[in-house]
Amino acid sequence: MLTAHLMVLSLHINGWFKIADVEHLMRPRLNNIVIKKYGYVYGYKAMVVPTSQPTYVAISSENNNMHFFLHDTQKVRNCIWDGDVSLEQKKQIVYSLVTWFKSTNCSHEYLLYDYEDNSVFDDVIKELDL
Repeated sequence: MLTAHLMVLSLHINGWFKIADVEHLMRPRLNNIVIKKYGYVYGYKAMVVPTSQPTYVAISSENNNMHFFLHDTQKVRNCIWDGDVSLEQKKQIVYSLVTWFKSTNCSHEYLLYDYEDNSVFDDVIKELDL
């Protein structure tokens, strides 16, 4: 198990940036949200904005994908995944990210509205016993 995590950690590169500096990288990865109303389909590009507006983003890069974790210096507020990422892949990415947060003394706390993303962070935090 430890060997698998060490191999995964070697594949991930994490970084910390202001959202304004990398917004052009995030924009193409935002999903289109389709709103159905009375049988008609309206396509909107939208993003959930939490009550605390994040100004920073932690980026996790692995292989050819970049995953973004919006952060307000206290908590991770939103996850933007690059492409179709399986639950196990998300856990590996978040494991690397949380380990990196701990090594840089940055908060690894989170408040996520997406159930799956919240569950991934829950599982990783329990596994790391933080």
